[in-house]
Amino acid sequence: MSGCSSPIDGTKSFISGMVAWGTLIGLMRFGEPVFGMMHQPFTRERLFPATAARRIIAGPAERGDLRVRDCASLRAAVLFTTSPLLMNAADRAVFARVENAVKLSRYGGDCYAYCMLAAGHIDLVIETEIKPHDIVPLIPIIAGAGGIVPPGKTARRRMAAASWWPATSACTKRRWRCLKD
Repeated sequence: MSGCSSPIDGTKSFISGMVAWGTLIGLMRFGEPVFGMMHQPFTRERLFPATAARRIIAGPAERGDLRVRDCASLRAAVLFTTSPLLMNAADRAVFARVENAVKLSRYGGDCYAYCMLAAGHIDLVIETEIKPHDIVPLIPIIAGAGGIVPPGKTARRRMAAASWWPATSACTKRRWRCLKD
């Protein structure tokens, strides 16, 4: 077993007083993420895959199972990214194509956006140049809620893939090809 953590994922949100940040803790076994947790101390929310059969969101306002939502098409999807300004020019151009195809796009969110995807509030998160400590804890949360974090069939291949880190709900699972092209 090995672990990784990000004490403040969303540093810019944290220093500017926004609540879209969290503490991430992840465990890997043989290079595969097996457990992840996101804790947001200000809102007292904690998201984690409790077991293979039950995912939990716990906070003052809500407690229950996590489940990505199913949306009919990419045109109906809600997209988040921290900022397209963090992307290189080529990635930004591809992101713009996806952004033009969705119903709504928002910037900011950091790890919190991935958790909102797992909770069924949004449909797609795209980041580039993300580091393992920023994504490893989120993979089990998203996967446990029925979402995916491509590319690559294994965590090692995901870690080695240099730039694109989309996390998706059911609507874009079926349409992953349009994001890759």
